[in-house]
Amino acid sequence: MTGTDLPPDAFAHRGPEPACAAELYRAFWESATDGVCLVSEDGLIIYTNPAQDSMYGCRAGELINRHIATLSAYPEAQSLRRMALVARHVAAKGQWKGEWRHCRKDGTSFIAACHVSAFRADDVSYWLCITGQAQASLRRCSSQLQAITEAALVIAQAPTLDEKLKHIVRAARQIIGARRSDISLATATADGPLHPMPAAGDQLAAPLIASTGRSLGQLRLYGNRKGTGFDAVDEALLGQLAQLASASIEQAQVSMELREREAELATEVSALRKLQEVSTLLLRDDTADAIFDHILTAAVDLMSADCASIQMLDPESGTLRLLGFRGFHAASAEAWRLVDAVSESTCGAALRNSGRVVIPDVETCEAMAGSADLEAYRRSRIRGVQSTPLLSRSGELVGMISTHWRQPHTPSERDLRIFDLLARQAADAIERKAAEEALRIRGKEFETLADNIPALCWMADADGNVHWYNERWYHYSGASFADIKGWGWTALVAAEVRPLVMKRWQHSVATGEPFEMTFPIKSADGAYRPFLTRGVPIHDTDRRIIRWFGTNVDVQEQVEVERVLEQRVRERTRELRHANARLEAEMAERERAETALRQAQKMQAVGQLAGGIAHDFNNLLGAIVGSLDLMRRQPDDPERVRRFTSIALQAAERGTRLTGQLLAFARVQRIEQKPLHLHDLFTNLRDLLGRMLGPMVQLTLDLDPEPAMVLSDQTQIEMAILNLAINARDAMPDGGHLTIATRPWRSAGDAELAAGDYIELAVTDTGCGMAPDVAARAFEPFFTTKDVGQGTGLGLAQVYSIARQSGGTARLESRPGGGTTVRLYLPRTDLSVDAAQRRGPKRRAEAGEPAMILVVDDDPDLRRVLVASLEAFGFGVIEAPDGPTALSLLASAQPDLLLVDFAMPGMNGAKLADMARRLQPDLPVVFVSGYADTAAVEKLVGPEASVLRKPFLVDELEDMVAAALNSGPE
Repeated sequence: MTGTDLPPDAFAHRGPEPACAAELYRAFWESATDGVCLVSEDGLIIYTNPAQDSMYGCRAGELINRHIATLSAYPEAQSLRRMALVARHVAAKGQWKGEWRHCRKDGTSFIAACHVSAFRADDVSYWLCITGQAQASLRRCSSQLQAITEAALVIAQAPTLDEKLKHIVRAARQIIGARRSDISLATATADGPLHPMPAAGDQLAAPLIASTGRSLGQLRLYGNRKGTGFDAVDEALLGQLAQLASASIEQAQVSMELREREAELATEVSALRKLQEVSTLLLRDDTADAIFDHILTAAVDLMSADCASIQMLDPESGTLRLLGFRGFHAASAEAWRLVDAVSESTCGAALRNSGRVVIPDVETCEAMAGSADLEAYRRSRIRGVQSTPLLSRSGELVGMISTHWRQPHTPSERDLRIFDLLARQAADAIERKAAEEALRIRGKEFETLADNIPALCWMADADGNVHWYNERWYHYSGASFADIKGWGWTALVAAEVRPLVMKRWQHSVATGEPFEMTFPIKSADGAYRPFLTRGVPIHDTDRRIIRWFGTNVDVQEQVEVERVLEQRVRERTRELRHANARLEAEMAERERAETALRQAQKMQAVGQLAGGIAHDFNNLLGAIVGSLDLMRRQPDDPERVRRFTSIALQAAERGTRLTGQLLAFARVQRIEQKPLHLHDLFTNLRDLLGRMLGPMVQLTLDLDPEPAMVLSDQTQIEMAILNLAINARDAMPDGGHLTIATRPWRSAGDAELAAGDYIELAVTDTGCGMAPDVAARAFEPFFTTKDVGQGTGLGLAQVYSIARQSGGTARLESRPGGGTTVRLYLPRTDLSVDAAQRRGPKRRAEAGEPAMILVVDDDPDLRRVLVASLEAFGFGVIEAPDGPTALSLLASAQPDLLLVDFAMPGMNGAKLADMARRLQPDLPVVFVSGYADTAAVEKLVGPEASVLRKPFLVDELEDMVAAALNSGPE
């Protein structure tokens, strides 16, 4: 047994020895020539050294766990008595010395001197039994350990690494007893020992290992003074000295590195302070020479260079132009006045490579051999040089900065890193000076432009004080700058409007709103002419107003035109006011929710529709008026009349479609389910949708290639589509894509829809989408996420209601950031247009005479058209311009049908129809109306009344009259 299983501190020794003394003692016992054994408190042997095993003739480990008394050659009783005496003596004195007769394994006995001492480890008591000279060896080992402890104090107090190494070598030689000792240090990058470890004998070596595992070197001994060679105890002592040396060397090296790092940090702090000074100087000085002089001075100081130069890149020619230099004679610097990419200088190489170039010695650079640049360096006595590109904030090359040394020189990485910060400042300075030059040129160009445009121009500061006028201002007003600077220009404004002008201008300055106003300005000859004055704020990157720019445009002619237009507008306004009052009187009271919804839809569409509607109606009226005028000029040419009649009718039909779309957008009426072609519906709505969505939203119609008919109310479906399009547009404030698609769909087992065939109408946008909780409530009435005044929350609720009233439903899919899809499911139908709409003159009289129709309309032109159309279809016609005249004719004429305009002054159509039926109860009535609110008409005349909506084709007039005659009272 070697003691591996012993308690951890079984070999610990009390006293000031090093922490590794236990290992040294173990090495001593293993190499001792006398026997050593360790006995537990119950008398069992737990350790023997090789000499002990040999002394008793046993193999290694054979004595372990035997009782110590079994090794005695005395009789058992005497042996136990002697053991008890030894135990009492050890307990009292701590040790016992004497002779003892021992018994070998082969039965022979021998007498040997014994030394027994007691100690405790891990709170357990042990006996250490030593024979012969081992005690002297133990004292020697303790003495050597004490010497190592003392040497450690001396080594730790040594001020330098060399001093520490001398003490370590001396201690190793003296403590272990070598004739010679030395120590070798490895480089910082060495991974292993410098030399192979010598074996114990004439030479002994121990590795020096840092705490990180890095090899520091070796501690070596040569020749034992005893002449017996080095033993295991010497090797253990040397290992302890090696550990001590390793810690001291590592500590010294760390201290040296720390001092070197502190020196580097001090240098870098000094460099950064220099850069800060340069920044302060660059902000203080605004001349190019001063700025570049500061940069070059800093470059020389930071790089410990002899010379420096800075160049700016000409982007058009790609050459570097010298801006400034330091340390050169002017004649020497002339060689680098202009440098291109062909140059062999460091600037040329950096220009070619788009990166820094360093040449430690131009004389040894093969690339420069025999070049003109080498000769230029020689004339300037330059040996080392480096050039660093100057890059703008956007990464573009703007120039080059170089440093030069008169001796060969390689700049350190730290110097180059600091120099890059200076290069950043230099690049900013060049970029700023270039921007200032460009600004100066643009300012000159602006003044030239402003002086030559046909307007009076001016510029004011953020507080509204005018500080610049163009030449036209001075020419028109005849005033000097001193007269009109600041707010002095107000003296040239007509006195009667001056307070208002000043108030409006003060309001714009305070709020940042653009200023626009027309007012008279006094000219040099004393006359006043009206000028349209506009002023707009100019903001900085933080949206703060930094100045105002304005113009005054002579609008004398425009004022005259506006005066005439204003008169016309006032007259038209009065007419509209009267018409509006009449319409309001006729409109029925609506529920608040329906009114709010309709008004919201109208207001959202008005802005985008107005321009397009005016443009379209001007085109339509141009076609109609032009065609009619051409027919009037040559009425005797039938072919010409037919051609232009066709053109006028086509234009009128387009106007009818456009009017129908507008009414569909504005009116509210009951559901009238009829067969409806979706293809035709979207063909008519495309233009309206395009204008309403605006240019930022792309519209795509993805319609099923097989035309299909659904059973629904066309007006309500149009309104649902417009509502969905408006919601989609609002969800895409920055523009997007709106897709409207149709597909056949069959319901089977759907809890909300009856089984059967449907058409799926899907409206999909790429907008912001909805959160799940918002999407779940989207169809609820009055639920909205829009700001107050921007939505009523009825749009999607109305869409859902229309789909349900049509026999289908609506469903919504949406996710935040992923857009929204609303799907309408409308019942599919195979029905065709009602056969009752077939045209042809209808007769009611049994005698075969044509039906007699009473036409009542206060508009003579429309009344003549109605009369002529009915007569052309074979009906008999009598006419009346108003209600009272019609009632007088009813008493004598007994017509078969009353065709009456709904809105007439005095007695309207509803009142006339009521009184006519009192005279003739079975009289069919057809109302002609252009009134937008169909529900209001139906409230007055009844939901089953026949209403012919303006504008209409004569064929529609014929169909409506025929249907009324055929469906009259039985």
